[in-house]
Amino acid sequence: MYSLQDVIPMLSCYTHTGNYLKRHERSGMTYAKDYSAKLLFESISTPSSIPDKIFEERIVLVKAKNRRKVKEKVEQGFPDETYDNAEGGQTNIRLAAILDIFELVDHLETESLHLSEVYSRHIIFDKETSVQEAIEAYSLDK
Repeated sequence: MYSLQDVIPMLSCYTHTGNYLKRHERSGMTYAKDYSAKLLFESISTPSSIPDKIFEERIVLVKAKNRRKVKEKVEQGFPDETYDNAEGGQTNIRLAAILDIFELVDHLETESLHLSEVYSRHIIFDKETSVQEAIEAYSLDK
């Protein structure tokens, strides 16, 4: 059991500033915050009889102490994925870019939402397209 002297330094208080809830921690401890991360995945297939390029834009939720940790957790949570495709070759899906990281204003109560997908769309080009060309064509970095 904790004494009052143990608990008081761990308490957090909240103050309302404009439209944002600002958290002030009285201790030196850093707590996990809720973030959304906008990601771009690239699909690379071999052999490819159709000259197309597929990208997937995803938004996922991430619990982390700061933006740097969000990047680390995303990179660890989404390793390259390879599977056999219908053409007898293989398809590799890789994380091509972390387009944006946003700290959420609302706090999510459950840990089970960590790395949960909340949005996804596929972007299909009819010719070979680089990651940078896809980002620019669809303003994905905005």
